[in-house]
Amino acid sequence: MKGNFAPLLIVQVLLCGLCVGDNPPMEDDRKSCSDLLIGQYRCEPPVISNETELPVSCEPDNSIEVVCKAADGVFCSDLDGNQSFTKRVPDGCRYSSGKDYQTALLLSIFLGWLGVDRFYLGYWAIGVFKMCTFGFFFVFHLIDVILIAMQVLGPADGTAYSLTYYGPHIVPLRFSNFTDIGREL
Repeated sequence: MKGNFAPLLIVQVLLCGLCVGDNPPMEDDRKSCSDLLIGQYRCEPPVISNETELPVSCEPDNSIEVVCKAADGVFCSDLDGNQSFTKRVPDGCRYSSGKDYQTALLLSIFLGWLGVDRFYLGYWAIGVFKMCTFGFFFVFHLIDVILIAMQVLGPADGTAYSLTYYGPHIVPLRFSNFTDIGREL
């Protein structure tokens, strides 16, 4: 009698293991695709426009929408038939209202003493001031050339310059309370 329970116990454990296997979760147990962790999905690169050389879905808040695909064995509630979903990626692009960087820089170099660069960027009051004072005796003219070249001074509406995709993008490093500066203890 002692040896009869061991094979029965092994068969029962094997049957339970088959039942618990890789079954997809029930429809109510699935979480939203936006809650998936990194590594549970893969996103396609955004579609780039030939005219603007920016992602086609670039929004004024600098976010883009990309098509992502869930990894094998990962299920979520808002998938379509081919396991793909759309995801909004913050800071995926630099939205531009059409003010060209090269135009602003050339206007600043050659006509900055008349304030034409500031008129182009939308700073009308400073443009009139520079025009009346000849670029504040050419001092503000030189300062504006440097600020525009370093992309510190941008369009007045807060958008980025219109640059080519592989152009001279300068991304400023901003510090906040959440910035980790890597101090040693």
